[in-house]
Amino acid sequence: MIVDVLAEIRAGWGDATTGERLHALWYLANDVLALALVASVIALFLVSAGPRFPTDGWLAVVAVAVLWLVSIVVVDPVADRFVYD
Repeated sequence: MIVDVLAEIRAGWGDATTGERLHALWYLANDVLALALVASVIALFLVSAGPRFPTDGWLAVVAVAVLWLVSIVVVDPVADRFVYD
């Protein structure tokens, strides 16, 4: 996933337009954020087994996950429309 994106960035970086470069960097950041969300959910599951329930942590993860999903729904169609004509 991330390795594939890095390979594509390295292969076509010189020929890419500014929009394509920004979209590739957004895509890479999107993959890193997805892995961070998975890791944070696993960590919160482990912490939730303790005596105190980390409500703020769960709310933060849910908020970031919702923003992450909204960014996928918004950025990809915009990039398809304006960057990759």
